[in-house]
Amino acid sequence: LWCGWAGLPVWNRWLPGLVLVLTLPWAAGEARRAWRQSAWWTNAALVWGVFALFLALRLVNPEIHWGEKPMDSALLHGILRSERFPPVDPWFAGSPLNYYFFGLLPHAFLARALGIAPTVAYNLIAATVPALTAGAAASLGWLLAGRRAGAVLAAVAAQLTGSAAALFRFRELLLDPSFAGFWSASRVIPNTINEFPVWTALFGDLHAHFLAFPGFLAAVWAASLVATRRLRGRRAAVLVGGVCGIQVMSNSWEVPGLAGVVLLASLALVAGATDRRLVTRARFLLGALAVATLVSLPWWLTVRPAAGGVRWTTGSQVQLAHLAELFGVAGALVLVAAGATLLARPRGGHPRWGWLLVAGGLAAVAAPELVTVGDRMN
Repeated sequence: LWCGWAGLPVWNRWLPGLVLVLTLPWAAGEARRAWRQSAWWTNAALVWGVFALFLALRLVNPEIHWGEKPMDSALLHGILRSERFPPVDPWFAGSPLNYYFFGLLPHAFLARALGIAPTVAYNLIAATVPALTAGAAASLGWLLAGRRAGAVLAAVAAQLTGSAAALFRFRELLLDPSFAGFWSASRVIPNTINEFPVWTALFGDLHAHFLAFPGFLAAVWAASLVATRRLRGRRAAVLVGGVCGIQVMSNSWEVPGLAGVVLLASLALVAGATDRRLVTRARFLLGALAVATLVSLPWWLTVRPAAGGVRWTTGSQVQLAHLAELFGVAGALVLVAAGATLLARPRGGHPRWGWLLVAGGLAAVAAPELVTVGDRMN
């Protein structure tokens, strides 16, 4: 990012290969250490299992066609043939790309280091993103539940399940399946987009929101480490700020949600005297903001995001059936979890913080009916 912004062509030539070689000893040491941990084996099985599943789907349907796939492929090609940052605009020769493309950059970096053709890389990315999403969700689930079942359920819920479309659109999706039925499952509320992770992963559209799924969950996980006092001080600010800075560049629509999670984590950060709480929270928030700004500085200096804005929502067409289809699965899981929490004996984990995240999720579902950030469709 910084080399490309400074105009050093090494960022897209031999630098990826050099970084890969230099990090191999560290990666080997980490692998040997993780090899002895049962938690690592569980996460590895989830990640590689999901990767194999979606790679098989891409092998059956590898065409980069329909939807925004051609655009996403053009962005990937533009990154791989650019001499500096930001990459070239595929539609406007000689002009820099003014778009939040950072989600593709790490994948392009690895494809360059390994010499993988862009078209092959596209399909590998389409399988890698859901695998990383499952892994990040499993890490979060393990932290909240304190047990293997929480990790597995979190991975399945985050990437392999979604809406209750199969119940509401039984004929279109199961009895007489068609692309029209599949597409309608992502356009439930009129004049809006309602994609969910497994839908996007099946479609194979490498758009910004899809590429950002793993990073969003990683940011929630990092904030959860802070909220549960597993990580403190400067390391907490560096981790949370770094991941959030990357997410701002990957998918700027996430900013309101991530800001809410980080603020929630800061409220749960410390115990003790009131003045000490305020100082600790202020240090954490200011430190995280500084790190996020530093990480994303080249992006802010070159890319000009579209004008946003917040306004009251008017003319909403949401019905109870829409919400039941989109969030019925998640709602059922919340009810089951609530019953289990009341009946089960505590066995580690951080259920209180987990329920705060649930409350935040419910608020995110309700918020668009009150306020619109940017535009109603998104």
